[in-house]
Amino acid sequence: MKKWFFVALCLPVFSFAQQGFTINATIAGVENGTAIKLVSAEAPDKVVAETKASANSFVLKGAVPEPGVYQLQLGKSSVTIFLDNTAITLEGNAADARNVKVTGSKSHADFESFISTFNPMFGRLQQLQAEAQKSGNVSQQMRAEYDNIN
Repeated sequence: MKKWFFVALCLPVFSFAQQGFTINATIAGVENGTAIKLVSAEAPDKVVAETKASANSFVLKGAVPEPGVYQLQLGKSSVTIFLDNTAITLEGNAADARNVKVTGSKSHADFESFISTFNPMFGRLQQLQAEAQKSGNVSQQMRAEYDNIN
């Protein structure tokens, strides 16, 4: 009886255990036999998962300890993805890796939203900083514009 009670108690824990990620990809321009590697953006020398491409496609499976930014290396090009332990699909062209479409991951969609919102702001801040350094003087107009960037 105690054995069955223990099993029943552990069932919810096992049902919430994450199974890992699966990446199903169709990427034009990736030749047969091309090594596909997934590496962490924080530790690019550590390979998280790897496989070989076949007929412009591949399936990559593994698990990540926590959601994060990863680089999917496609031979000479790479795709940045925000990966968690879910199934995702990639479609695109290796020659235009920046525009590979990633679907199936709410985390990656949130990451893309963050990037599209903040990259223009960061770019403008860098431009203002360069202008200030070049002139050696931060004008009131530049200070006001800097302060108003949302």
